[in-house]
Amino acid sequence: MDDDVYFTDPRNGMLPQVAFIAPNVFACEHPPASIQWGQSYMNTFISALMASSAWATSAFIMTYDEGGGFFDHVAPPQFDAYGAGLRIPTLVVSPYVRRGYISPTVYDAPVLLAGLNSAVTRKKSPSRGPCSWRNWSAPVGS
Repeated sequence: MDDDVYFTDPRNGMLPQVAFIAPNVFACEHPPASIQWGQSYMNTFISALMASSAWATSAFIMTYDEGGGFFDHVAPPQFDAYGAGLRIPTLVVSPYVRRGYISPTVYDAPVLLAGLNSAVTRKKSPSRGPCSWRNWSAPVGS
């Protein structure tokens, strides 16, 4: 989704059920880009959603396209000769998540798609377990 469209749509109540945002090369957090600038850039998206009428029924899921990097501060667990695979950090911001919660569960990338499918269709995915960070039935605190 284009930046301009994203910032216009929440104000007009026109966000699609699922929108993918790919940051520009200056805000992607890949070297030599600034991590602070990239995080500030993503904060503008989160803040726009939180200020919109769509916020009460939304989830903003920010993930990375690869493992490693500045966020990976400890060695990954070793399950077998190949390790645990790539560890890709994900941040979920929503009235449907527990504040400050850090999931200890190891997920793979398709679990995000299963979670989105479950949120949109309101059905649990039989092939993937439920995401421990979400409760799509009601906002936290309600």
